[in-house]
Amino acid sequence: MATNAARKRVASIAGAALAAEHGRARPPAPGDLPEVLIEGLPPIRLRPLLLPLAFEDLTTPVTSFAPRAIQHAVDTLAATAPNDPRLHLGGRHCVLAVKVTKLESFGLPGASQGVRGLLCDRRGLALAFETNEPAPALERYFAARAGRTLGLLGSLRKQAGRWVLFNPEPVASRWVGRVRPIYPIHSKTIEAQLARVEDIAPESYLAQGRVQNVYSANVAARERSTLTQGVAMILQDGLKCKQSLRAALGADAAKPKAALEELLRRMHAPADLQQAFEASERIDLIGAVASLSEGIEAAYKEDRRIRRLKRKPRACEAHARENDYRDYVDELALTLPFALTGDQRRANRECLHSIDAGRPMRRLLLGDVGSGKTAVYAMVARAMLRAGGRVAILIPNSNLALQVHRHLLSWIPESPAEFVSGKAQPESSDAPLVVGTTSISAQCGAVFDLVIVDEQHRFSRNQREAQMAARAHLLEVTATPIPRTQALAQLGVLQVSTLHGCPVEKRIITRVWLEEDKSQLFAEVARTVKGGRQVLVIYPAKHHPAASEDDDAPVDAEEQAEADSAERPDQDILYSVCQFYDTWEKAFPGRVRMAHGGQLPEQNQQALHDMAAGEADILISTTIVEVGVDLPGLARAVVVQAQRFGASTLHQIRGRVARAGGLGYCDLYAPGAVRPKSLERLQVLVDCSDGFEIARRDLAIRGGGDATIFGHRQKGKRANVLFRHRTISDTVQQEASERLQLEWFGQRGFDD
Repeated sequence: MATNAARKRVASIAGAALAAEHGRARPPAPGDLPEVLIEGLPPIRLRPLLLPLAFEDLTTPVTSFAPRAIQHAVDTLAATAPNDPRLHLGGRHCVLAVKVTKLESFGLPGASQGVRGLLCDRRGLALAFETNEPAPALERYFAARAGRTLGLLGSLRKQAGRWVLFNPEPVASRWVGRVRPIYPIHSKTIEAQLARVEDIAPESYLAQGRVQNVYSANVAARERSTLTQGVAMILQDGLKCKQSLRAALGADAAKPKAALEELLRRMHAPADLQQAFEASERIDLIGAVASLSEGIEAAYKEDRRIRRLKRKPRACEAHARENDYRDYVDELALTLPFALTGDQRRANRECLHSIDAGRPMRRLLLGDVGSGKTAVYAMVARAMLRAGGRVAILIPNSNLALQVHRHLLSWIPESPAEFVSGKAQPESSDAPLVVGTTSISAQCGAVFDLVIVDEQHRFSRNQREAQMAARAHLLEVTATPIPRTQALAQLGVLQVSTLHGCPVEKRIITRVWLEEDKSQLFAEVARTVKGGRQVLVIYPAKHHPAASEDDDAPVDAEEQAEADSAERPDQDILYSVCQFYDTWEKAFPGRVRMAHGGQLPEQNQQALHDMAAGEADILISTTIVEVGVDLPGLARAVVVQAQRFGASTLHQIRGRVARAGGLGYCDLYAPGAVRPKSLERLQVLVDCSDGFEIARRDLAIRGGGDATIFGHRQKGKRANVLFRHRTISDTVQQEASERLQLEWFGQRGFDD
């Protein structure tokens, strides 16, 4: 009779847990399975928008301990658990036992004692269980419920030919036969809860389960008020306008309160895995729409303002449009000393088409180091000059600006370019073509029809747009875009033209060196010099010790804050050019030169000249030589304190090596304490040599910041304004952006 009663009780529990009506399962009858491990703990304050981050599948509890039945349960869970990064599913199994037939502690005398024993199913078959943790609460729980049906959650594994349930956690009855949500409860909340009891250590696996049971019970007890408050917060703080509602809810936007309430209910108590997945995906979409709404609404308002302007942005010459700009591009390129590649021609046509679209162009020209970006934007500038417009080309440093200026003098002879730098002033403040640093805005005003920003990752948004008038076109150029720019491109808010390939064949070996590798690294440098090749050594500062006094900053503009804070243990020992120049000169007397922003331009030019002429073997420098410097004999680049530099800067420095082709080396020396995230960023350079892929991985590591056209935050994970504990993936951001653009701009889209 006892066995029949137990069988009926197990069947009743499983049947009740699996029954579903309108997405909600009927809970077991009171007393079937106790709400476990919550005695003595007070309620946890509910947060209406604190939603589960993970779920565990308890839909098919193991009721038979026959080896075949257990193997089938293990195989089923392994086959059906989705491999989706947006929804992490636990790999544990739910086991229903009629009783515990054996219970004992084990372990060496004087050491921590684990608990093990045997569970019995309704047919009397036994299943061993074991935990290596001292668990007096679990032991008392088993002892107090001897002979009663138990629900346990643990990992089923084979040990010495038999199945064992490891680290069993008592399961609250309402989740047996369901999908159990796992909430991201703050560690301090867990500590505060467990401080009230003495039978579970905070680091025990039971601690998390115990507090999860408390929070889950609180949600169930106050379901109505929790759902009502959550819906109100979503509508008030996130989906504030009809466009956002339609983008987030689709057809359900007609009755948003009912739709959101049901969605939140399914998050807290999903009937099955499919429902949990669908609810999680919709919640993440709602969060992404809420986060992007203000930015895309601002873009729409700006678009309307521009379209109402009486004067449209300057367009190309009338005959340029013939034959899809092909003949015009050929005409522009007649003065070049080389033929344009197919990618360069296509990029030129895309830029000219955007200029003629009737609204200010916002385009990014992406091309790896040496792909010919300068020739492309020079031809775009020439087209604007021939249409009677003014053009400003913004360059991050004087050396590169002088190099580009020399190119433009021969490539655009009909409109001689004016060079502008800190001390170099143009002959005329209204010159049609100006090339220079950020001094352009002070010396030439901001009345330009086209602004071209070369190496855009070296400038902040304010610096890039300071030269722009209300109707100006903007073309940004880079090999490795900043995370925010990469995110804008992925979201479709920024137009992109891409150049692929490199004109020369070269292979660069990149390696990370730690402090204990210093002697070996120095030996490699000496071997390179002895072999007749040249070495570039980059330091993060020019003077010691204050990095903040350096005007040739160690990293890209958007990475400056990260460089200042990423390696706190190193911030007081920032290595500098002036500090270590004598050390290098002593090792290689007469063969070392120095370049940094604190010297006169003539001194830096002389250092570069000596390297190019072969009169020096080693150049000690800051990132002033990061871009545009061409030293054909350079075979090795050593970046000191590489952890203080961003991926874009490191890739640009690496691009100085083996410019004429062949084999080269890039050494990333990271002395002192290095954070794991910084090592991850350096490893990207080791694994990848493609600038586009580096930018993509950098975006994944650091996030896209404020990915709106008016945003300033250039890195960091996108803030989820509604569900702050959930991370918005790139895929969901893309979908949210497309939906919002369709609602605000219609079928024409943002770019039309």
